[in-house]
Amino acid sequence: MERSAYFIRRLLLIVPTFLGITILCFAIAQVIPGGPVEQALLQIRGIGSGETRPGTGAIATISPEQRKALQVRFRFDQPLPIRYWRWLVDDRMGMRMESYRFPNKTAWELIRQRFPVSLIFGLTGFLLSYLICIPLGIAKALRQGGAFDAVSSLLVFIGYALPAFAFGMLLKMLFCGTHEAFWDLLPLAGFHSDGYAGFSPIGKLIDVARHMALPVLCYVIGNFAVLTLLMKNALLEQISRDYVRTVLAKGGTFRRAVWGHAFRNALIPIATGIGGTYDNAHNATFSGFKSRANLTWHPTTDSMVYYTFSQGYRPGAFNRTTKGVTKLWVDSTGAALADGVLAGPGDSQVKQFVKPLSYSPDTLVNNELGFKTQFFNRRLQVNGSIYQMDWKNVQTQIYNPPVYGNTTFGVNGPDYRVKGFELQVTALATDNLTLTGSVSYNDAKQSTSPCIISAGVTGYTPGNPTPAGQCITQVRVGNQNIAIPNPLGNVGDTPAFSPKLQYNLRARYDWTAGEYKAFALVGLNHTDSMNNTPSSFPSGEGIIVPSTTWLRYEMPSYNTYDATIGVAKDQWELQLYGQNLTDVRGKAFISDSEAIETQTVIRPRIFGVKFNYHF
Repeated sequence: MERSAYFIRRLLLIVPTFLGITILCFAIAQVIPGGPVEQALLQIRGIGSGETRPGTGAIATISPEQRKALQVRFRFDQPLPIRYWRWLVDDRMGMRMESYRFPNKTAWELIRQRFPVSLIFGLTGFLLSYLICIPLGIAKALRQGGAFDAVSSLLVFIGYALPAFAFGMLLKMLFCGTHEAFWDLLPLAGFHSDGYAGFSPIGKLIDVARHMALPVLCYVIGNFAVLTLLMKNALLEQISRDYVRTVLAKGGTFRRAVWGHAFRNALIPIATGIGGTYDNAHNATFSGFKSRANLTWHPTTDSMVYYTFSQGYRPGAFNRTTKGVTKLWVDSTGAALADGVLAGPGDSQVKQFVKPLSYSPDTLVNNELGFKTQFFNRRLQVNGSIYQMDWKNVQTQIYNPPVYGNTTFGVNGPDYRVKGFELQVTALATDNLTLTGSVSYNDAKQSTSPCIISAGVTGYTPGNPTPAGQCITQVRVGNQNIAIPNPLGNVGDTPAFSPKLQYNLRARYDWTAGEYKAFALVGLNHTDSMNNTPSSFPSGEGIIVPSTTWLRYEMPSYNTYDATIGVAKDQWELQLYGQNLTDVRGKAFISDSEAIETQTVIRPRIFGVKFNYHF
């Protein structure tokens, strides 16, 4: 019903859109200079045609009667609405009007005469571009960094850099006999040779091809670089995706991963240039209101108390495609098999969920109460705040190939409430020693528990036994059904990557030694423990080969230490620094999306030298 309503709305918009375009075109044609009256006046006066009146060569003058006669001839003496109607209906938007340059021929006759040649050139160039650039881009992607990639890139970029007219002159000189030192292989102009009507069908085809070869080459040479590199980069991007690594991790060959999976997805940006239709209307409209308010109060000249209310959002987005996923084993009657029951010969698989075409914005509402103060003649500064943030309809990316297929898609997920405080302190302990520190504490909890819901029986999910709108709790894995957790978490869960406590401490000492200024700095950073998925997900500890991407791994808390010593004089400054001095391997990210636990750790111990010169 929604698609039908959208289709009807689009059909009804055709009439006002058409009228608006025609009115705009007609209005522009009336006001721009160089219209038919002006051109006729120039011809009468002998300007623009390369001729003047016989006799003295003086330019002829135009009488008011002549000007009036021209306006009547071209209907400029009539009111605008009548002129628009006659132009739109009688003259078919100008197609039936006689050409000002070619007597006794209408604009449509001139277009019809030249259109076949333009159509042949356009279609031939279009097909050649795609038939050459797609295989070339694939070959370059599979041989990235090699000699073939370098040489082909050089050639296509030379073609892209050459202007078409300059390339055409070069081709004429090389192949059309305009220079004695080169070849006379192809015709210089025209679309047919003399005696074309007497040629055989094959001869006519060859003759047209010889006349088209050089013009078509000039026409398409500039597109080769764009389409070739677009195909190459699209394929390289797909090869680096998680779903390709999943195919390889499961024992699939590289050929199968590329041609069976990556190639089809890499064609999507190429296909957009074809202008083909898509079976879904990629459009969505969302509206809302975002506001911000701030109240401040200064109890003293060195203190301030404030309250801030602010709203934010992330815009909605589209998924790449919409289709049925989340398979389930059913028996011959269409009922779902119980968990753990092996499927038999009479059982079949159905799909329960349809990937959404789009997902809506999520919103953030923040209420914050804070203060800023200075004490002891600004030697001590203390800033702090408490806040509550409500994050609603959080956009969530789902990737679990055994359940939802090999592509990531987005949905609107749960709400979260975050309560916390921040504190920053800066103290000038002595004239040379500065101490700074900051701490933040966040208590984040999930406040709603949506789920991935069944689509019911649709064109994408025929035979689905799970009622529409019901949470999907059972899926097919191998030759049996199993229960699955809610990928969007439960009420009270701690969200992923949400450490409760983070703080840092810094101490800097500055001193002078003659003409030199020096400093020493030491620091500590602390990050609390956190999980990579919501806290209700099953633990992945001890699982060697994961069968799902929904395992929970703990990332323990860690401390890092750093130090810097520097010296400066006049316009130069030299610093020696060290980061993560204890070389702790803190875990920054954990994932099992590649069918194995993968960890990303923070940067290891680093020592470096930095030199600055101020000009």
